[in-house]
Amino acid sequence: MHSDAEIIVALDKVDLWPLAESKGGLDAELDAEFFSHGQRQLFCLVRAIVRKSKIVVLDEVSSSVDVTTDRLVQRVVREEFAGATVISVAHRLETMLGFDRIALLSDGKLVEFDSPQALLGRPSAFRELYNS
Repeated sequence: MHSDAEIIVALDKVDLWPLAESKGGLDAELDAEFFSHGQRQLFCLVRAIVRKSKIVVLDEVSSSVDVTTDRLVQRVVREEFAGATVISVAHRLETMLGFDRIALLSDGKLVEFDSPQALLGRPSAFRELYNS
């Protein structure tokens, strides 16, 4: 469905193309050991990039990744999905600061919903979590 060039560009955006190329490029056979856990997270972003997804759901996309990979994920999400709706479940609070709105849930209930700046600018559960 997508050209080799589109796939390579997307792999390169998440720094996976050099690894994929070294293992045989787009003709390489993927197995469980091909990518590390963090690289698998990035590979999922590649799929969303080539699909040009308008709605992207990220569930702990930066869990179990190092700080460098987390920064890469956040940059790719900001750049590649700037015009998309991004719904992200996250526990690293600093990763949420670039989003338009934060929905803070507790025990399955919505506690607060506002922009990160508004929540940090007044007494809020999010501000308490962020400052702790």
